[in-house]
Formats: sequence, structure tokens, C-alpha cells
Amino acid sequence: MKYAKAAVGAVALATVLISSTTWAQDVRSASAISSTASADWSMEVVAEGLDYPWEIQQTGGRILITEAAGDVVSIEGARMVHHPVETSDPIARVGGGGLLGMALSKDFESSGTAYFYHTYQADGGLSNKVIEARFDGTSWKETRTLLMVFPDIVSITEVALRSVRMAICM
Repeated sequence: MKYAKAAVGAVALATVLISSTTWAQDVRSASAISSTASADWSMEVVAEGLDYPWEIQQTGGRILITEAAGDVVSIEGARMVHHPVETSDPIARVGGGGLLGMALSKDFESSGTAYFYHTYQADGGLSNKVIEARFDGTSWKETRTLLMVFPDIVSITEVALRSVRMAICM
């Protein structure tokens, strides 16, 4: 079992190293942003009262935000709706865990498919996994597990999620 855990970690790390060149940002856009003044920016509050918002995505005219407790908040215009994420292992909102990362599939508008990273209870401790889920208009339902991350390699879980996000979005 110890070797299986190490193998999962090695695969995740290898994926990160292979994909890392695609993470580089365009330096030209960074310098353009850094040369703007605060007067060039405006701020508008679009949601209040969120439970530890973690990930934000925009699709069409909607903003989607994950809440660590297990909902995805959809904001369209002035309307804010909470949609639960139904998972095979209940989301564990413990410490810094919960429903964390989200990546929308390329065909999200037609398929309603997204990928989530969440914490759950396993074998008396906390673990994390990446799942695929589909939005049916009222809730998100898990369709399959893509990656299970064992407790002793939790430190690379965010890296693993980014690897999955890159693979899905390419």
C-alpha cells in the first residue's frame, strides 16, 4: 500500500512537471496590468454571506463559486442561488478542507460537466479526491472519481488538482 501511495504521488508530480510549461503567464499582460493605476479599476460586490468561498469560474453570463461547506453558488445578474454538490463520499468541512477546487469542462455550456476537488472522511482520517460531476439545473451530481489522494500525500493535492485541470482544459 505504501508503494501505491508513492506511485500516485509520483504520477501527479510527473504530470505537473510535464504540464508546467503551460502554466507560464504571458509576461506582456502582467506588465500591462502592473502599469495601471488604481483609478483604472472599479469594484462591485456581487455576493455576500458566502461560506468560505474558494474557487470562482465564469461561464456565459454566470459566475460560479464553490463554498467549502459543499455548495456551488451561481450568480447571474442580481440572482444568487446555492446548488448542492452530491458526492459518493460526503464532503467534510473540517479545518481548511471541504469543497475546494472546480474546473469547468470545455463543453460545460452543453454538457453541464465540471470537475471538483473535495475533502472527505476515510479510514478515520481526512482524504481528498477529484471528481467529475454534472449539473442538472438544481444540483451537481458526482458521475465518477478521477483521482483519490491519500492522507500522507495531501500536501501535493492542490498540485494534483491543477494537473487535472490542465489535462481537462487542454
